[in-house]
Amino acid sequence: MAKKSFSVEKLIIQLSLGLLLAVGGIWGLQGGGDFGINSLKSVFSGSAENIAVIVFSIIELLAGIYLVLELFIGSLGKFKSILMLIIMIVWIVAIVLSDFIDGNFHNFMKWLWNFAGHLVVFGSILFCKN
Repeated sequence: MAKKSFSVEKLIIQLSLGLLLAVGGIWGLQGGGDFGINSLKSVFSGSAENIAVIVFSIIELLAGIYLVLELFIGSLGKFKSILMLIIMIVWIVAIVLSDFIDGNFHNFMKWLWNFAGHLVVFGSILFCKN
């Protein structure tokens, strides 16, 4: 069996993304919301919104915890791929909704800054997906 090589870049990106997702999940369960949750709130309303937020918050929390744990105990199977796929889809929808459909283009530099940050997270999701 081939031994995985250690990468400082992967450690930093995976740890950062894991913490970001875990905190976002906790925040969503507390009634707040990160970028993905706020986008879900703009799509759904009423009890459907509550269910979508709770489900995505739990998925986000599990994915974040899993990403951090994976650094120390290794892979736990296909579970990560499923969680990351769901988060990736929601993140793409959130980018389209927030940055393009509801985007504030009047302050272009602020819009570009937010868009770039969202792409950095999306790139991290793609990087850590496998």
